[in-house]
Amino acid sequence: MKLKILPNLYLIRHALTVQDPTLNSREWRLSGDASESLNGITKLLGTAAINFVVTSSENKAIETGRLLAKALDKPNFSFEGLEEHNRTGVPYLGQDDWLETLKQFFKNPNELIFGKETATEARLRFDNAIQHLLAAYPNKTLAVVSHATVMSLFIGHYNDLDAWSVWQTLKMPDMRVLTLPNFKRV
Repeated sequence: MKLKILPNLYLIRHALTVQDPTLNSREWRLSGDASESLNGITKLLGTAAINFVVTSSENKAIETGRLLAKALDKPNFSFEGLEEHNRTGVPYLGQDDWLETLKQFFKNPNELIFGKETATEARLRFDNAIQHLLAAYPNKTLAVVSHATVMSLFIGHYNDLDAWSVWQTLKMPDMRVLTLPNFKRV
């Protein structure tokens, strides 16, 4: 009997953004050196036989995905459900307030700490989108460009890790490779 090897899932945090306090974070754009900052990830993905680059519908993820897809000469598209925790109506917070709010969000996943979703709701939405993508593209290797909070919730859940600790390790941009079908870290 021949052993069937499944592809990995590549989760990518978008490239560095320009934070504009006058805009909702969903509308933030990438910084001028975003393309250069993706060189390391592009090289790694180039050896991974990626079939598609899939992004959330947020600007920073779409722009990151386009840069990666162009460099890899692969198709890319957006898919609903891969977006960051819904922070609609949340004002721009200073760094200290932001970190404390986010820490409480991760520590109390079933409480609505800020925005319109609990941590658990955001994780389940993201998980559902990933499951739908994998069902729609079986045996394909996907590079999914998304956001640190939902990625951390997802990775933490499947790897029995503290999501806050995972979040603290993610840079802009960054990538985590997960095995399929169990989403364990490589």
